[in-house]
Amino acid sequence: MEADWEEETNSIVELDQKDKYPLDTRTFSNIKVKKVYKGAVKEGEELNVVEYYAKWRDVAGAYVKYPNELYQPLTSGKNYLLFLYQSPEEPSGSYEIIGNHQGKYVYPESQSNMSIQSTSDLDIAEKDEHYSALYNEVSEKYFK
Repeated sequence: MEADWEEETNSIVELDQKDKYPLDTRTFSNIKVKKVYKGAVKEGEELNVVEYYAKWRDVAGAYVKYPNELYQPLTSGKNYLLFLYQSPEEPSGSYEIIGNHQGKYVYPESQSNMSIQSTSDLDIAEKDEHYSALYNEVSEKYFK
């Protein structure tokens, strides 16, 4: 589905009681569906999406926890193609991005930018050839 990020609504950080290190981090956000390619949701519908990262502060300062080094959270001002599934383990109505970063693709700002694949263009944290190949396949099918 094509969607825009609307707002972050809630974060959950479960800390290890001994070391105070995060064992589980989740952030919930609202997205607005712009176009549906497959599935039971409707255009214009707002969905709750869980992303596996969170921001928190402890005595040492502020931290951000990401599930892997490539993932960047959904942000305002970008149009996304998202592959989602409804998680039976999350609160009712919440959706997860399939494959974490592999189910999230930012639309290019223009058709001429489709061959440019910097980490900023791809909306990932570091260069990844596998993700670039997936992005190319997705762009051929959905971004033209």
